[in-house]
Amino acid sequence: MQTFLSELGKKLAERWLLTLAVPGLLYCAAAVAAHSLGHHPRTVITTLRLELASLSAEARRDPLLAVLTVLLCAAAAALLASACAGAVRWLWRGDWPTPLAVLGRPLRERRAERWERRHGEYEAAVRAERLGATRSSGTALPAVELARRRNRVGLAPPSRPTWIGDRIAAVQALVIAEYGVDLAVAWPRLWLLVPDDQRAEVRTVWSAFAGAATLLAWGVLYTVLGLLSWPFAILGVVVALHGWYRGRQAAAAYGDLIESIADLHLPKLAEAMGVPTGILETRAGRRLNRTLHKGT
Repeated sequence: MQTFLSELGKKLAERWLLTLAVPGLLYCAAAVAAHSLGHHPRTVITTLRLELASLSAEARRDPLLAVLTVLLCAAAAALLASACAGAVRWLWRGDWPTPLAVLGRPLRERRAERWERRHGEYEAAVRAERLGATRSSGTALPAVELARRRNRVGLAPPSRPTWIGDRIAAVQALVIAEYGVDLAVAWPRLWLLVPDDQRAEVRTVWSAFAGAATLLAWGVLYTVLGLLSWPFAILGVVVALHGWYRGRQAAAAYGDLIESIADLHLPKLAEAMGVPTGILETRAGRRLNRTLHKGT
């Protein structure tokens, strides 16, 4: 037991060092640099050299206090970034309360209009292909390409103000449409049937999603340093955009993975819950749904 606790303590210390201490120390160094350089960083090296000399002289007077101050500042910056990352994930999911939902409604409606327009174009192309109609050269796209264009907006009709929120919510809509199963209710039971290697994949992808949110949060904090020195605003915007891009990729991978797990393991769940079916049809799915809800 003592060995286990010792190893656990080492892993927690390593994780704290990588995810909190190092980024926090970098941010503290950036804050000092931004304060020293100001908005006219013409003599960068000279300014930083003088600032480092001044800080070193102060640290030599009381080394312990200097170390504690640096560690506390780094931890505070890291905790602030962690809190901001939680807010980023919440905003990305798009499940906003009423005041923010009012602000997000135009975004959702605009994306819904784009989706409906592209879905209409796709259905028209499918009907034309079934009727054997020929496409005018250079004026129409095949149904497959139109489906890709529609799916870039969303795999299902948009219901959230954010693309990431819709991408995750689309899994629920697709599973209900295909199987008649409420995935939000089925998921805790389904998770118990998922093999360990597939669970590890889900955790890995979710960690990538959380890491992207943290990266965007750091980008926001670096952008704030732009109030002291404008180059840090540029750095912050670049970091935030990279975090946003990684977040979209991770959300798409997460949605694909959850949908795949539902496709592969819902028949097993149906059997385990007493709904025998070889292929999980919608009727069997609805029966499973009623069983899972237990009348609630």
